[in-house]
Amino acid sequence: MTPLHFEPNYHGYIADSFDNVNYCQDCQTHALYEDMHSVNPCPVCGGKIIEKEIVGKWIKPVYCWVFIFGFIPLRKLRKQGYWKTKRRCK
Repeated sequence: MTPLHFEPNYHGYIADSFDNVNYCQDCQTHALYEDMHSVNPCPVCGGKIIEKEIVGKWIKPVYCWVFIFGFIPLRKLRKQGYWKTKRRCK
């Protein structure tokens, strides 16, 4: 199972900056600290949330335009968004 990376929904998150990221120790789901608290179980598997060990920067998903019948434009997802993470310096 590939780990899920939840897009930041917290209004105070500044794009292209590093912030606290929590993750589930069982399924490796990553989310912004404000969006996935350690007091609640993991929304995917119900596992324990580990907090404030890593910081991360949200890398936005990549889309491309696909034209149907030559003129109807549709956005197609080329690459999922993800958290680029690193260990917190102590």
